[in-house]
Amino acid sequence: MPFDKDTSRKYGPLTQAQFAATLYDFKTKHKTSPMAQLADLYLWPICMGGYHKGNRPYERLKEDGKLIECVLSADAIDALGSKYSCFENVAVKP
Repeated sequence: MPFDKDTSRKYGPLTQAQFAATLYDFKTKHKTSPMAQLADLYLWPICMGGYHKGNRPYERLKEDGKLIECVLSADAIDALGSKYSCFENVAVKP
């Protein structure tokens, strides 16, 4: 990846081998695909939570303890929690 290891260290980036082992499949998915359904149910609300904390599906995942932040100690969230570095210039909604 084209990211500087030193400046990205705080985000806990994967090594090349870890990243390759994590990738599943880049083929186009349809709504009948379990991976697409997973994305709709979990990934979309988690992404929305990056800038809209009041998003109802995000709130529900949080209330049900389904987010990684729900099981991490407060001091571990920055290193191990959901990464929202893409949303630095987005206006956050309550």
